[in-house]
Amino acid sequence: MAKTRTHHRHGGDQLAARTARRAMRPVAWVVLVLGMAGSVVTGVLWRDYLVHEAGQAFDRTAASVSTSLTMQLRREGDLAATIAAQVATNPGITNAEFTKWVDAVHAGDRYPGVTGFGFVERVPADQLAAFTADQAVDPIGGTAPPGGFRVLPPGARPFYCLGRIGVSEPPGTTPLPTGYDVCTAPGIAQAVNDATDTAQLVAVPFLARVGLIVPVYRTPTPPPLLEARRGAIVGWVGVLFSFDKVLATALAGQPSTHLRVVRRNASGTEAVLGEAGPTAHGAVHRTIAVEADGWWILDISAPPNHFGVSPAEQGVGVALGGTAVSVLLFLLLRVLVTSRAKAMLLVEERTGELRYQALHDTLTGLPNRALIMDRVERMLARSRRAEAPFAALFVDLDNFKDINDSLGHAAGDEVLRGVAGRLQSVVRASDTVGRLGGDEFIVLAEGESLAHGPDVLAARLLDVVREPFVVGTGDGHQCTVTASIGIAVGDHGSADGMLRDADIALYQAKAGKDRFVVFGDRAQLEAPTA
Repeated sequence: MAKTRTHHRHGGDQLAARTARRAMRPVAWVVLVLGMAGSVVTGVLWRDYLVHEAGQAFDRTAASVSTSLTMQLRREGDLAATIAAQVATNPGITNAEFTKWVDAVHAGDRYPGVTGFGFVERVPADQLAAFTADQAVDPIGGTAPPGGFRVLPPGARPFYCLGRIGVSEPPGTTPLPTGYDVCTAPGIAQAVNDATDTAQLVAVPFLARVGLIVPVYRTPTPPPLLEARRGAIVGWVGVLFSFDKVLATALAGQPSTHLRVVRRNASGTEAVLGEAGPTAHGAVHRTIAVEADGWWILDISAPPNHFGVSPAEQGVGVALGGTAVSVLLFLLLRVLVTSRAKAMLLVEERTGELRYQALHDTLTGLPNRALIMDRVERMLARSRRAEAPFAALFVDLDNFKDINDSLGHAAGDEVLRGVAGRLQSVVRASDTVGRLGGDEFIVLAEGESLAHGPDVLAARLLDVVREPFVVGTGDGHQCTVTASIGIAVGDHGSADGMLRDADIALYQAKAGKDRFVVFGDRAQLEAPTA
């Protein structure tokens, strides 16, 4: 009887076990099917996520490169326009006076890519003798060429395009001989004609560099009619700069990005000014057109950063890995889910770090040029809605190069970080302090920060920068720097326009150093001292 009960009990346990196993089979199949389906869906989502993130990362790169390049190009154009205004308002300016003016505005330091600039005069044939006599008295560079001034290439022409005043950077490196008729150079004759007819800036490749040409007329403003403009032209201001340096600056920190720049002038002529960076198969392209007296057309490309594996391949890998894991026990599936959650969190954290790095300066942690442009647009919009004051203050350190030369770049970096902290200590938390590059900073202030006017804020900024710094280890070295500030206030149509006005005011402030200038009609004549 006991054996029978034991047999029945063992039989019942085996039946229960078999029943449990049968019950688990559909669960296992369900887990397997759901796991496989989930793995496929996860692979597709992962592929789409990579494509989306790669697109966003490239858009940020393209925006950063475009902003950096267009800002440099606009500044080179502003330099040409400023020189044209100087020549137009002072037609009798001598080479010595022009050189003194160039030194006063620190054009060589502020435009490191520039290799030369000056004024080319349109000399009719019957005035060539008088022009030659003037050049004997006031030669470019201060020294007449051996054998005296003569036109190159020789020959009789209705008119000549001859340099009257000019400065080369560095001095003594003029790419063309004195007396060279630039209108005989290929492409230059068409460029000066285009500039004359359109009354706008023209960009053209020249001597492995890029030249910017701005017309100068006898009248304060260009005549409205074409024939009148041709009759009123007296010459052209030219700015020659190394486009390779401009491209290298725009691509700094982007080693895999390729950039190609085409200039479409207002006359319709096009020229490839330069390109830099590696090309890659399967690269993502963006074409950005920026209007400025014509169009700067930027073609930007870079390979997607997928660590050598395409999004589709990664998606397939995720699906296969998920399918393999799905045949494991439920506990292993839970471990997989937990591991994937951690992996996704790590990806999100890394993405956040990359986003931060794309919008902030690596040395000071301040917003960089791309983020500053966005904030200027937002502050302008708020200022229009609330009718509240808003100001942009360009801050440029005076003679900062001397610190790098005497104490080293490490000390210079320490000073830049110190200046960043001091500027932030002056403004409110709602304001913005950013670094545009080099020793240039910008302060964006609005509302109560401007209750006593932007000049009060600028004076406070000058005061904190002027306080001595102690740099280096141990006892350190004490050094003092000053700053020049250009201020733009009021409503502007765009961020570019406001920053351009602040930059123009900064040119005026740099002529005296350790002071500020508010952009405006009087700011062009006299700058207030801090």
